[in-house]
Amino acid sequence: MKKKYFIISLILLSKFGFSQNNFIENELSNQYTVKFVVAKCENNTCSGKGTITINSKENLNFTQKIYSENLFFYTEQGSKNRIKKSSTFKKEDGTIGTYDEDLPVTFGDYNFDGYKDVAIRNGNNSSYFEASFNIYVFNVTKKEFLLSKELTALASTNLGMFQIDKKNKRIITFQKSGCCWHSTNEYVIIFSKGLKLVKEKIEDAMDDPENYVIVTEKNLINDKWLTKIEKHKIKEELDAKNELDAKNELDDEIYNTSGIEVKPDFPGGMDKFYKYIGNNYKTPKEEGLKGKVYVSFVIEKDGSLTDIKVIRDIGYGTGKEAIRVLSICPKWIPGEHEGRKVRVNYSLPITIQSTQ
Repeated sequence: MKKKYFIISLILLSKFGFSQNNFIENELSNQYTVKFVVAKCENNTCSGKGTITINSKENLNFTQKIYSENLFFYTEQGSKNRIKKSSTFKKEDGTIGTYDEDLPVTFGDYNFDGYKDVAIRNGNNSSYFEASFNIYVFNVTKKEFLLSKELTALASTNLGMFQIDKKNKRIITFQKSGCCWHSTNEYVIIFSKGLKLVKEKIEDAMDDPENYVIVTEKNLINDKWLTKIEKHKIKEELDAKNELDAKNELDDEIYNTSGIEVKPDFPGGMDKFYKYIGNNYKTPKEEGLKGKVYVSFVIEKDGSLTDIKVIRDIGYGTGKEAIRVLSICPKWIPGEHEGRKVRVNYSLPITIQSTQ
């Protein structure tokens, strides 16, 4: 009888093991490699109990396993072993996506302490069945990711993942009810105390959705709430937006990075940009060739690169190759000034070193 039980146990374990699905991702972070094991994948949707193993690319001694009751993500159409990527990744057709909540794991500094934290998708449990996440912050003392209940609540009870305002060090959440009621909250993180709500904005057009919207804004200043209520004609709001859009279309001025509020950036950061250069730049096969190619270009309002010029190169076609690589570069995140996208002049060096 004992042998029968033992055989049955082996069969059950084997079935469970083979039903799991394994994925390895090296491009979700410059700092970490991530391995996923999830219970089931059907029709390009993976879900169920899973294990996320995070390994450091810089410190080979760092590895951490995080267990999820409902790891959730999508795979690419027509491929069972390729995770659907976010806006920071170049698609096969050369375009850049704009929706980043498909990813099972996202890295970011969510508590503004200078260390990368991790958000792990746990299904579609937030408002309107939007994506929800468990947030783990990196604890420097313990040298591991620890679950943040406060941040997890924000990423699971609002309208999808919260946004990060790096400049003001604020976390921004969104809520809505139907077509005509929207809420935006902003939080700061108080060291050793946690989250603190500092701004609320409600746009309410429930009473007369075709004509008026009532905007209530509350700001916490010196521990006192200051409230401002305004009633706007919806047509006037649309006219103002259309006027701004028209102004943006007509503005062909090229700005310097020092004169704008939001500087342009490459999707995923400059480390990602230089990785793209390294993967695509064809270094001339000249023995001992070493130096820098200095280039300039204009980042357009749609993120494309134009007016690519070589300021200085080291010969052997290095400047021409830099122009080629930049001309096929994925689109950047454009710069912004006074609430609108603007054209920005940008310059940088590309380091060249022959392997000959």
